[in-house]
Amino acid sequence: MKRFPLLLILSLVLCSVLVSVPRIDRVKASGTIYIRVDGLVDPPTAPIQRDGDRYTFIGGIYDSIVIERSNITIDGARYVIEGDGGPESGNGVSLYNISNATIRNTNIKGFTCGFYLESASNNTISGNNITNNNFDGIRLVNSSKNNNITGNNITNNNFDGIYLGGSSNNTISGNNITNNGYGIRLLDSTEYNTIFGNNITNNSLVSIYLRGSSNNTISGNNITNNNLDGIRLVDSSSNNSMFGNNITNNGWGIRLFYSSSNMLSGNSMKDNEYNFGVGDAIKLSDFANHVDVSNTVDGKPVYYWINQQNKVIPPDAGYVALVNSTFITVKNLNLTKNVQGILLASVTNSTITEDDIANNENGIYLYDSSNNKIYHNNFVDNVVQQHSYRSTNVWDDGYPSGGNFWSDYEERYPDAVEIDESGIWNTPYVIDLDNLDNYPLMPPPSDTTPPTLSILSPENKTYAVNDVPLNFTVSEQTSWIGYSLDVQANVTIGGNTTLYGLSDGSYTLTVYAKDMTGNAGASEMVYFSVNTQQAEPFPILIVVAIVMIAGVGSVLLIYLRRVKKTMGKAKH
Repeated sequence: MKRFPLLLILSLVLCSVLVSVPRIDRVKASGTIYIRVDGLVDPPTAPIQRDGDRYTFIGGIYDSIVIERSNITIDGARYVIEGDGGPESGNGVSLYNISNATIRNTNIKGFTCGFYLESASNNTISGNNITNNNFDGIRLVNSSKNNNITGNNITNNNFDGIYLGGSSNNTISGNNITNNGYGIRLLDSTEYNTIFGNNITNNSLVSIYLRGSSNNTISGNNITNNNLDGIRLVDSSSNNSMFGNNITNNGWGIRLFYSSSNMLSGNSMKDNEYNFGVGDAIKLSDFANHVDVSNTVDGKPVYYWINQQNKVIPPDAGYVALVNSTFITVKNLNLTKNVQGILLASVTNSTITEDDIANNENGIYLYDSSNNKIYHNNFVDNVVQQHSYRSTNVWDDGYPSGGNFWSDYEERYPDAVEIDESGIWNTPYVIDLDNLDNYPLMPPPSDTTPPTLSILSPENKTYAVNDVPLNFTVSEQTSWIGYSLDVQANVTIGGNTTLYGLSDGSYTLTVYAKDMTGNAGASEMVYFSVNTQQAEPFPILIVVAIVMIAGVGSVLLIYLRRVKKTMGKAKH
């Protein structure tokens, strides 16, 4: 009973505290908020604090903002700008004919477009979270001259992360653009823009899409896990530069449609369903792009040759395109997972032989290319085994040498039989009215022999350095190579390499490989050690020199003593 007064007092205190806590309501401005030409905030009750040309949010805003004044900075202080999420919710922040405005640190969501810029220049949109808008995260229309979109998180917008229409000389950099429809889309003569250092992932359509847009630079972007293309150029998007992009795990890596004179360098396309190629084309110039060997598909170089003759494609090729070329040999290559395994456009008198061409959209694509010889190749599981347009070529080496193996042959010609145990079918493989493989090959015998590997370095000895070269030989073409150090997990490599940063101690090493049919082989285990603390052997020349000096010194000393003794006797 004595505790009752104390409990009563505590209850009264708690009630008074609860009554005194202010009610926190969601700030709701009355209609659209304007920053007028004269700098005033309209309505003045909006939660925006002005200090000269600097405007800072002091609360969340649940209406659109229209900026009518140039040369200002708006800091959202991480407050929200939120629309009602409906299809007619308007734009979050709009700039019409505005320049030198900076908008940063806002959280914009629930509008038609998060940011809308029209006829705007020299503006900066940075450090904003732009999410869940019905159409675009950021939209620029007819806006040129140095608008800068940087460091924004642009996610879950229904159509475009960033859209530029008729807009030039803008920079899009360092943004995280994820889970939108298109990542970045440039349309309708959008030119001289720079797109670099963005992380563009998991978008449902194309990561970077250009239509009718030229002279843009796309570099250093990380483009991964997008449903369609990493980069797609269509409809005369020409003279664009694309370099140093990492394009991984997309539907397609890079595709070029009806577009010419584009420059591609140092792009890594890896683990895309189809890594690289030219899409549809209607004239020879559509194939005229500069694509150098620093571009790679699954770690192998792209050979895109224009105006070449009397040459052989190197054996490490991952993609081959020949344009306006003659007397080229394409032999003993493994070409897989591209838009075309081999592309020939206006190519004559060339030879395609003994190549494995598998799992491409088009096995071989010929455009206006004739008088070439194509035989002893394996065309396996390409969506379209061959495409021939205005081209007449020889597709076999006669009987009994034969033509090519086509993985869809038995499905197309179920009644065909072998000719006299020759390994050749009796029914030609029809490409079109002007092109026949008269002697198509039957399936090759199954390969069950694993590759043979031999380690050349390291040897069974002690190394006095921490970086030890790994050199080895393998007996056949491989689909995978790796090594295991001290029976640890395999490390995938492309070929000879260096084991960097080994600490002092003893090691075991085994190299593994799989051939093109999946047979696995392993080298013998090598035992070696690293000891960077071992004493350097005393140089033999120095030892010899010391012995010689000591000997000469001893002889000279004996001689001087005798001279001294002789001179002493002479005095007496």
